[in-house]
Amino acid sequence: MLCAARLTPLHKSDGGVRPITVDELIYRLCAKIILRSIPQHGALLPGQFGVGSSGATEPIIRLIERFVEQVPELSHVALLDFYNIFNEIGRPNLAHSIRTHAQRFYRTASWCLNEPTPLLTIENRRLVLIPSAEGTRQGDPLAIFFFSFGARE
Repeated sequence: MLCAARLTPLHKSDGGVRPITVDELIYRLCAKIILRSIPQHGALLPGQFGVGSSGATEPIIRLIERFVEQVPELSHVALLDFYNIFNEIGRPNLAHSIRTHAQRFYRTASWCLNEPTPLLTIENRRLVLIPSAEGTRQGDPLAIFFFSFGARE
């Protein structure tokens, strides 16, 4: 149950629901300690700059600025973003990628990704358990790091 998370449905203005999860405190503390205790500098380079690298994405931004300055006929720069991609990468693929590229994290990754995360919520005064088995865990301190390895594949 250390990997369980409390699920809170927030109502959106368009009538939809945005599910928000909050991990258990002990899990979050352990995940932060694990993340800080294992050297990760440059582990995702050269393909990923946003996590675990000095300056994060700033080197990419500076490179684009220099490119734009050198090409006067350039009038537009496109920004691409993933749409909810965190839930699109299967957990087995995440674990495989972590095992391939960051073996030090594999035991932790397999512990928190190999089984569905129990999401707990209250519905009509009853505890409801909803298993979550896709993508990284929302709010997990390790989520962006794990996702970055999964996105490499």
